[in-house]
Amino acid sequence: MKLYDDYKDGRIDRDSYKQRAGKISVQLEEIKRKIEDAENSKKFLEQNELSDKIKLKDFLGIQKFDTEKLREIIKVIHVHSQDEIEIEWNFDDIFSEQR
Repeated sequence: MKLYDDYKDGRIDRDSYKQRAGKISVQLEEIKRKIEDAENSKKFLEQNELSDKIKLKDFLGIQKFDTEKLREIIKVIHVHSQDEIEIEWNFDDIFSEQR
């Protein structure tokens, strides 16, 4: 509103007003686009997280090892020593929320 008030009160001329208003309009559209992109990214991440949780629930009730199912959830297993192994999952660390 300050821009319009400056124009209305004669502090800036019509051409300056139009130029500044145009710049503000472009900036506003860019901000709207960034907000929309961020919202879409958020939805995508939420859907992926939900998908991972649904897949994980399928594996929580496993009573015995099923090689095919294990291949779906385990990316790689690193054996560092006889007492130490590291498992990389095909999804985010499911135990990080429980720590």
